[in-house]
Amino acid sequence: MFVIVIAGYILLGIYEFVPLYKEKRWKEFYVNMVLTFISFSLALLISIDVKIPSPVKPIEAIIKTIFGR
Repeated sequence: MFVIVIAGYILLGIYEFVPLYKEKRWKEFYVNMVLTFISFSLALLISIDVKIPSPVKPIEAIIKTIFGR
């Protein structure tokens, strides 16, 4: 399964990053690179059956802190 994830992200990288690099749109290139790296890391971990903790509890705590409910 992880081979499919890697192949998919290689294709995504060619499709997304090459035009940004050629046009020298560095800000978009780096932001896209960081977001893609984060999603690739999560996708790779999920594909090798690593348990990823749910972000629901921290988000609820932040909202309760902000709104006081």
